[in-house]
Amino acid sequence: MEEHQKFVILFLVILFFAFLFFYYFNERYYSIEKFSCSSGKVDRLSDRDALIPLDLGETSLDYYKDTWTNSFIIANNVDDPTRKNRLQNGQIINKQNSQLVLWKNLPGNPSNKQFSISFWIYINHTTHPYFPILFVVNTEHLSWGGRSPGIYLWSHFPSLHIRQTTPNNYNGGEGDFIKKGNKWEKGELNKTNIGFKRTVFCTIVFDEKNYFYYANGELVHQNTLDKIPSKPKGNDFITVGVETQKIYRPNKRQDPHCFVMKDVQIFPRPLTSCQVKMLYDKNSENGNIHDALDAIRNMESFQNMTVKSNFESFTSTMNNNDQSQITTQTGEAFDFLKYTPSEVTDDSSELEQSMADNIGSGEPNTNADGITSDSVRKVVELDSTIYNLEQTKTLTYYDFDQSKNLSISLHKKAEQGDRILFTGSSLTISFWIKSPRSDSLQQWDWKHISERVQHVFSFQYIGANSKIGWITVSIAISDIFCHLHDGERWYFVRIPSITNNEWNHITWVMSNENDKPWTFYVNGIFDKTERNKEVPNINVQNGNPVGEQCIGRIIKNEKTHYFKGCLGDLRVYPFAMTEDQVIDKGGFAKRNTKKEVFQIKGYKHEKSEAEEKCKEYGADVASKAQVERAQRNNANWCSTGWVSDVNHAVYPITTQTIPGCGGGSAGLKIYTPPSDKAAVNCYGEKPKQTEDMKKVLHNWNETQWSKYD
Repeated sequence: MEEHQKFVILFLVILFFAFLFFYYFNERYYSIEKFSCSSGKVDRLSDRDALIPLDLGETSLDYYKDTWTNSFIIANNVDDPTRKNRLQNGQIINKQNSQLVLWKNLPGNPSNKQFSISFWIYINHTTHPYFPILFVVNTEHLSWGGRSPGIYLWSHFPSLHIRQTTPNNYNGGEGDFIKKGNKWEKGELNKTNIGFKRTVFCTIVFDEKNYFYYANGELVHQNTLDKIPSKPKGNDFITVGVETQKIYRPNKRQDPHCFVMKDVQIFPRPLTSCQVKMLYDKNSENGNIHDALDAIRNMESFQNMTVKSNFESFTSTMNNNDQSQITTQTGEAFDFLKYTPSEVTDDSSELEQSMADNIGSGEPNTNADGITSDSVRKVVELDSTIYNLEQTKTLTYYDFDQSKNLSISLHKKAEQGDRILFTGSSLTISFWIKSPRSDSLQQWDWKHISERVQHVFSFQYIGANSKIGWITVSIAISDIFCHLHDGERWYFVRIPSITNNEWNHITWVMSNENDKPWTFYVNGIFDKTERNKEVPNINVQNGNPVGEQCIGRIIKNEKTHYFKGCLGDLRVYPFAMTEDQVIDKGGFAKRNTKKEVFQIKGYKHEKSEAEEKCKEYGADVASKAQVERAQRNNANWCSTGWVSDVNHAVYPITTQTIPGCGGGSAGLKIYTPPSDKAAVNCYGEKPKQTEDMKKVLHNWNETQWSKYD
């Protein structure tokens, strides 16, 4: 009996340890989601294998590798009519014989229920109707059915529409609008928003009933279907970056300048969140916004639209000494932050209370309505990689509360000389704006749009023939509306390139050239040119031309619409800015700036000196992740250097196997000299190769000075 008890106890002990072993094994190798995504913890063979995409290099999908393009661009480079037509329709074909690539014939035979796709995308503007990014369509049923799975660009909005066909449901996704009273609402528009004129690395993971949308490695939206997706038909083929929808909507065309893509990859399995993060980390430096912009500018159709020629012609040289902002009646440059929004208690504006002029000094200033400067004046850090900035920008702005009728009335301070003086000729207005999306109203529903127009600012002046002129900017949903009235007629331009609930920088240039161009920039990037407009035609015989001027609402309107949102860095210049001036004044990244990791030689720098040393070359100290990505892109130098985010020095080794470097294996290596002095790894635009530079900076590798050689 005693021996039996011992046997039972021994058996239970063995069973317990067996349970721990299998639990650990399962968690360690199969539940990757639960592991940290920090560097070094997910860099395992299983993860690396998962990040190997399907080999489609012999198909037209190869055109997207390392190149910003779409089906329109690809088709324009092909002479064969059959091939050209298929490519323009986004059909992925075998490059040698133009045969369609069927889903069932993909390498590895992936399931349409469990797979992943990743791509870079740049949205220039949106169009109507939906714009297919990737979808699977049946050759026998070229209509609204047979389009599963599918990834689309929403009509009029820079958001993704993701769907899977389920039994008895061709629209297995999230996105149909539901009308409630006078409002249209649905969450997908906000949840899958990408934004205009920025590059975003998208990863969509399909896993049975679920699909997950990741932007730049971070999960931002997921949805669960009611049923398991339907199986693909035997002749389902793949389309990517379609220029038209004539596959199933022959009478509908779209603007080929709508968006460009690059690096489209399909993975035969649903990636985990950690694997998605690794995938983005591997590709994060490949989304150069100016390369995407060049792809759009270089389209053949730009010549037909005259946009390219307009852009190039709008480079008139301005007086370099005439760079100051426009002045007020006091003769001082207009300073937006000098004023603070006040509450308007009556639409007649006669009861407006003005803030004192010494805002920001001493205790928070409070007007008669209880509005303090601190309650509306705020600060935000704008990420340089998101907003196309040269470096992170600290933006001071005002948060206008529509429910309190907040606005700034410059004309109420006439005795203080605060009204802006317009001197005639050319003009430039720039500002940062953030307008929240209160609902998902469709842009073409103009009946309800008119009820939601918000007026950002209105400037009056004495125009031609002593008549009142207007300069007005309004916003409705995701559109900016720019108006000018010269005393006799209205001039109007719509900018449909605004990302809701995110910061946008707008520059409106009014030139007094012969054809009177208005040119617009969004986030420092050229958007459009409209010609034969007007500029403020000032009646100089009337002395100082003034009028009613207000920020945050329109002046003397039957239905006063107050601005709901944030406004910062409002500037007005008495000349037409060139593109270079727009970029320089706004602090935006210069075109063709090619940043990379490079190293300052010599084991003679303490870590505390690293920042100063990199600044000598106009660069920042590189992060460990940036050096690691450089190694993956074939960086190779046998010299360890400091990085910004860890206290040890690192170096990239790709091919070198000399003693003391890498130990015979490639990768990011850690080594801190005993002296605690090392070289410095920097991140920025590497100086050109000269004999002097070769003495202080390492080559990218054995054959290249720069990553971009």
